[in-house]
Amino acid sequence: VAPELEEEWYSFYGQVGLTGQPAHREIHAAAWNRWFAVSAYRVGEPDQRRVAILYAEITERKRAEQELRASDERQAFLLMLSDALRPLADPVDIQATVTQTAMQQFNADRCYYCEIEDGQAIIRRDAAQDDLPSVVGVYPLSSMPIFRAVVDAGRPFVVEDAHTSDLLDEPLRQLCVQLGVISFVDVPVIKNGQPVGVLCITQRTRREWTDVEVELAAETAERTWAAVE
Repeated sequence: VAPELEEEWYSFYGQVGLTGQPAHREIHAAAWNRWFAVSAYRVGEPDQRRVAILYAEITERKRAEQELRASDERQAFLLMLSDALRPLADPVDIQATVTQTAMQQFNADRCYYCEIEDGQAIIRRDAAQDDLPSVVGVYPLSSMPIFRAVVDAGRPFVVEDAHTSDLLDEPLRQLCVQLGVISFVDVPVIKNGQPVGVLCITQRTRREWTDVEVELAAETAERTWAAVE
C-alpha cells in the first residue's frame, strides 16, 4: 500500500502486535511530507498478531508548532548576536564574531562576510570547520562568478544542490563542485542601489534551506553591515 514508508512505522506496528500493548505516536511520513498521530491496538487473539490502527493527520498543527519554535529560535539568536556585537568596536572583530556565531546557528560548514568595495570582494574573517582552509582575502568580482551572480541577483541566492540547481550555469556549477560548495545561501546587502556586502553560508553536502533560515540569514547580513558601519 505504501512501500516507501520509513521502517519506524513497521517497527511501531510490529511492537504492538508482539506485545499486545496499545501505543500512540506522532510520526512524520517523509515520502508524503505529512505528519500523523497514530494509535495502534492489538485485536483478536495474541497468536493472530493483528493490529488495528487509527490515524489522524496533524500536518498543519506540526507546521504551526515548527514555525513558532523557529520564531522563538530566531529571536533568541538575534538577541545573542546583538549582545555579542554590542561591546565590539573593531570591524574585523565584528565579522569574526558574526561568522562564528552564524556558522554554529545554521550548523553549516563555513560562514563568511564579504565587503564589496571598488569591484572587489574583501573577506577579513571567516569561520569554517577544522578541515577547511580559510578563504580570507581580497578577490576581484570579475574573477569570482559566485559573488558576481549574487550581486547581480540583488536578493538571497539559495542553492540546495549545485549538481542539479538550474540557478547555476555549467561553468559555475563545475566551480562549486570543485570547491566543495554544494549547497549555500548567499545574501547580498544592497544600499542605495549598490551592493556593499554579501553574507555566505555554505555546506559541502546537499541541504534544503527553509524560508525561515533564509530570512534569518538576510537579517544577519543586514545587522553585520550596520555593525561594521
